[in-house]
Amino acid sequence: MRAPCAALRYRLADNVAALRRAHGWTQRQLAAHCPCHKNVISDIERGALNVTLATLEMLACALGCCESDLLFRRPPAAPAHFPDRDAVDP
Repeated sequence: MRAPCAALRYRLADNVAALRRAHGWTQRQLAAHCPCHKNVISDIERGALNVTLATLEMLACALGCCESDLLFRRPPAAPAHFPDRDAVDP
């Protein structure tokens, strides 16, 4: 039997944390939307939990995305800061 892929757990962890923050939620608030215990969210975001398909489905539903987004999408990057293009240097 093949060992679980740690890289996939960490990608899931990063994506869940990034999407949760994008919603402006705490771990406790995301847990209430799932519903599950806050410790489960903490374990997922640390990459310490090998989630079930049912948990993956609950997370995706709560976060408003597809299950595949949680596994394969890169976390949303912080908005790039571009200087004001209309500003003129003296």
